[in-house]
Amino acid sequence: MGGFTTKEYYGLTMAGFGIMCCLGHLMIALAHRTKPSMKERNFFLRSLGVSDMLVCVHTFLNAWAAFQNSWVFGDIGCQVDAYLGMAFTLASISNVVWIAKDKYYNVHNSREWNQNYNYHAMMLWISAMVVGGLPLLGFGSYGFETSDPFWQTGCLLDFHYVGFKYTFYIIAISIYWFAVPVYRVTWYYKKINDAGKANLPLEYIVPAQMITSLTPYAVYALLSVTIGAGAVPFYVTAINNVAAKIFIATNPFLYVWSDEELRETCIKLFTEKHEVKKSKKLN
Repeated sequence: MGGFTTKEYYGLTMAGFGIMCCLGHLMIALAHRTKPSMKERNFFLRSLGVSDMLVCVHTFLNAWAAFQNSWVFGDIGCQVDAYLGMAFTLASISNVVWIAKDKYYNVHNSREWNQNYNYHAMMLWISAMVVGGLPLLGFGSYGFETSDPFWQTGCLLDFHYVGFKYTFYIIAISIYWFAVPVYRVTWYYKKINDAGKANLPLEYIVPAQMITSLTPYAVYALLSVTIGAGAVPFYVTAINNVAAKIFIATNPFLYVWSDEELRETCIKLFTEKHEVKKSKKLN
């Protein structure tokens, strides 16, 4: 009985990151249910949970396809898979920025804190869904990231596409949904730290997390409009996919760890249940 193939290990990794993400956000949801007072100040964390778990649908489709000989969901499935991965990753990035902005408002601009958040969240989601749909309207196209059918385990942008609108799209999202968010997140947390608040690790960890997980795709996309995707080894797409899923897999745990009240509530979810079980056994 042989072990897993490289392709299957890739699928297991994708599935593992998806499960981590879902379990982490489920834990946060249970903590909010246990202590509803935390919901108000975690508005965008709850929004992040929705966007991250929608990306997980894309992740699980990729994981399933890795155990098949070829893509089994057809062309429509490919377009849906790509849209889920693109649009809702953009939504997650925007949610991460708003989490930092929310904390900044709480410290430096209390009049803006928790004001019109429903409107801001609506605009965040609409923007991500519209921009995620632009490849369907001719700004590039969605498709397989490699021409080898055996390795077609998921869809996103067709990086072999050539055209002015595709080039404009890649440059625009690389700036507005990668470089600018990293800068804004860093700036917000730095300002919080300058005020003497206890968010010091986030100033370094959140930008580092974003850079580590999102840079491979950003670089690959920019290479596709300069030297061409064909000049880059095909296995780089797998590295890009795995790196990007680190973002959604670590998001819930990062924000639980950085929030003392949320962290303690999550810990109690497990310790109290364990203590109840233990007391029942003793009785």
